[in-house]
Amino acid sequence: MADLINFEARAPSAQTAVDVFRDRWACDLRPLLGVDGTGPNLLFTQDPRPKLAAAALGRNDYCGMHVLEIGPLEAAHTYVLEQMGAESVTCVEASAEAWLKCLVVKELLALNRSRFLHGNIVAFLHENCRHFDLVYCSGVLYHMADPVELIEAIANTADACFVWTHVYNSERHPVAFTAERVRRLGIEVDYWSHQYGSKADNYWGGIDATAAWLTSEDLLSAFASAGLSDINLIEDQPDHPNGPAILFTARKP
Repeated sequence: MADLINFEARAPSAQTAVDVFRDRWACDLRPLLGVDGTGPNLLFTQDPRPKLAAAALGRNDYCGMHVLEIGPLEAAHTYVLEQMGAESVTCVEASAEAWLKCLVVKELLALNRSRFLHGNIVAFLHENCRHFDLVYCSGVLYHMADPVELIEAIANTADACFVWTHVYNSERHPVAFTAERVRRLGIEVDYWSHQYGSKADNYWGGIDATAAWLTSEDLLSAFASAGLSDINLIEDQPDHPNGPAILFTARKP
């Protein structure tokens, strides 16, 4: 990452903006901006999840919807949500570096219906009084030390949610997990927890020292118990390279 107190001698451009975080990006911005030095993942241009989420909700777009996006990372899905007509997208990102990258993308791609907030999503939801049409939660739940707390907070904020997350499977787990039986929302679930390693270079994990994964069964039961019981399982991904994953929508009946 460039030294943020340095000055830039080149004329302003998309390249000078992305170079502030050169070689630290997760997503590829070349197709949209013609820049180099960004990441390998084509989340801006080839990720099917925003369209799959809309279809699972019986829609072709997000027109008229006010969306709360949790953990936007580098605003790739935010960009697609705007492209698909979202009336507004409120994004909450805990990582300072990711939040600043979102602001770079907001400027470069003119995301004029999106707002990026820096902070803890659970604290935000506990203080939030606004109702959203949809919570968009991709790549977040498996980073939470207390995932059911977040699920309950989501259910108190919106009538619908899209989720993509890794889930625990005893036959295939990427790291060593420790099980803890917890009772929340009137049900018992297993928290399969693991310790994060170093939070230094290119860390994309959660804000806590540990993260708890749920089995897919416990995860869906938690959403149902929180009141989002109309569940549409879009895809089960048992062979995902970083561990089994699922994507689904959950709505209030």
